[in-house]
Amino acid sequence: MNQINWIGFTDHFIQAVQHVMPIDGFISYDISGEQAENFYHQGVKQISLDEYVSEKQYCDPVHFQVLVENKLHCCALKTRKINAEYAQFMHKWQIQDHIELIYLDQQRPVRGVSLIREQRDFSTQDFAMIESLYAFSNHLFSYQAIPYQVIQETFGLTRKELEILKYICQGFDNLKIANTIFSSLATVKTHVRHIFQKADVGSKQELLSKVMRFSSMSLI
Repeated sequence: MNQINWIGFTDHFIQAVQHVMPIDGFISYDISGEQAENFYHQGVKQISLDEYVSEKQYCDPVHFQVLVENKLHCCALKTRKINAEYAQFMHKWQIQDHIELIYLDQQRPVRGVSLIREQRDFSTQDFAMIESLYAFSNHLFSYQAIPYQVIQETFGLTRKELEILKYICQGFDNLKIANTIFSSLATVKTHVRHIFQKADVGSKQELLSKVMRFSSMSLI
């Protein structure tokens, strides 16, 4: 994935996250060996990023090298022990919490994204949703096509239900789906409930996981 496509990929992922929860900023980057480079960011001051890169990245408890060494690809800062130097850096730049995501190419880390909050921690529920979105996006990053026709036939989805499933996979919430397809929110909720019943899932997170399994099987 070239840099232009990566920026577009990042923007779509951030939009999906922002549909389900607020974040204050993000940083995406390339991973080249032991270095992060080609930073793309919004909601983050350049001077704070410069200080992080030049002085603080190696005391970051969720720095990509730390995650790779511990075989983690999605990790919240609050689950790690924060040293005094990094805590001071966070206080200085009003960073309350962040989640680090690592993207792989043939088991090698090649890209990363940091999701940042200034006012509050990411909750356990927030992290679970981000994990689902990350896992789904990682499949897309790996060029694993979603076999929608197979999914439709397997679950017995109507054309309208399949259309709504595609929007769910893009991270749309029910209200945004309703506005996009010019339908009422109640009607969309009914379609989503039918999709859940046919797919035998209880949440959008479970639905995304099941869709990803179809993506994996399509490569066999």
